[in-house]
Amino acid sequence: MLYRGITPAQLLEFHTIHKYLVMAHSQASYRRFGRLVGNLSEIDIDNLADLYICELMSALKRRVNRGRHCNVIQHIMGYLKKRISHDDKIALSASIESYRQGKIPLVVPINLLKHHIEYHPDEYLKKQVYLQPYPDSIGLRDTI
Repeated sequence: MLYRGITPAQLLEFHTIHKYLVMAHSQASYRRFGRLVGNLSEIDIDNLADLYICELMSALKRRVNRGRHCNVIQHIMGYLKKRISHDDKIALSASIESYRQGKIPLVVPINLLKHHIEYHPDEYLKKQVYLQPYPDSIGLRDTI
């Protein structure tokens, strides 16, 4: 066993806050995770946790590229589509496209997205690890 003592609720919470991080690394893993946590009541949780951790490590080995980041940002943007103005959607879409083209760093559309999430609070989105995977002090996303 890689980890003992995890509950189905803890695994589901972990999965929920890491969904978009996994999606950025691997769409296939993202879909497999959905199926795994969809059967929490039908499988031994320790075995499921082992399987989940192995799958997670495999997914995170895959390098994220601009296209995958753009896909995730657009998915997250979809949660805000009815909350933000038309002009804000255009500005966010433009920043995503500028990032896709390599004109601006990833931190620009991410920070714009985070601004909208703060202005239009959404607890699900606020918890997403994808939006803040590293401490700001290291500036890692400034160069991605």
